[in-house]
Amino acid sequence: MAVSPPGLEEEVVLRLDDRPVARWLSCPCVTELPAQALRSARILVAEARGGGKEGEAVLAVGTGTLLETARVDVVELPVAVLDAAGRPVSDLRPEDFHVWEDGHPVVVDSLGRSEDLPVLLGLAVDVSGSMEKDFPLVRQAVGGFLADFLRPGDRFFLGTFSWEFSLLLPWGSEPRLAVDRLAGVRVEGGTSLHDAVIKALELFRGKKGPRGLVVITDGEDTTSRTGWDAALRYARTMRTPIFPVGIRVSVLDFVFRSRLSELAAATGGEAFFVGKPEDLPAVYRRIGEQLRQQYVVVYRSPASSAGDAFRQVTVKVQREGVTVRTIPGYFPSP
Repeated sequence: MAVSPPGLEEEVVLRLDDRPVARWLSCPCVTELPAQALRSARILVAEARGGGKEGEAVLAVGTGTLLETARVDVVELPVAVLDAAGRPVSDLRPEDFHVWEDGHPVVVDSLGRSEDLPVLLGLAVDVSGSMEKDFPLVRQAVGGFLADFLRPGDRFFLGTFSWEFSLLLPWGSEPRLAVDRLAGVRVEGGTSLHDAVIKALELFRGKKGPRGLVVITDGEDTTSRTGWDAALRYARTMRTPIFPVGIRVSVLDFVFRSRLSELAAATGGEAFFVGKPEDLPAVYRRIGEQLRQQYVVVYRSPASSAGDAFRQVTVKVQREGVTVRTIPGYFPSP
């Protein structure tokens, strides 16, 4: 039998008819059970919580098969809390957060701060033909951002996209390599923005903790195989804040601006628009502040929405005059 509560760090206990038969401190949690037990016993998976209490996560009944899987659906919400001046608020406690999923209040099991945790950062840089003039300054700004932002323990990846998404640097911690790799990139071709968002987000799959994806582009998608709606839906499944940065995007380009803003809002990030690449360092500092002061709110989903239906999330903070930025909801991961 396998028990897979993603992101769970407390003790997990497996019981047959209330008799403990296995304990784990980390998961995936796997043990062998006799087929007869699966046919006849009541199987209970419970998470040991603070103070010696236990919370029931899932109840299953054996069907006679040799392998049963129970999943504790633990949700990690990236949450940014900003004061009236747009500065991150960093002194909140678990009891300050109130969370609802599909209108049902949930208990916050734990609260982490990215300031205290390693951060995962992804960068996807548009290298289509229209970026040729600005690319030297873009490359320089990316290198400066990584050098200033990264701390020991943080990890990042760097990708580029034109017709296709290319992974220049897989997960690592050496920012000096970024400028060198970008220097060898040919700036040409179309803009497959939708495809790039999906492929960049896929690199976060299975990873836990504070994270963010920065997407730098100067124009509307022209060559993706994936449509906008599909890319947006996929982004909602990954619970990774996206920070689109539009360079020289006309104020009259309402559709493109609204799509970048929608992508940010749907994932708990923020969209930025700069008139020239010289403005990028200030934007990167703002993104860095948000990533470094991000909260990670962990709770167990009541799974009130069946199957793969969208689950609406609401987060409120018990503090006057603050703005809470998080995902409006999510589609359960496959």
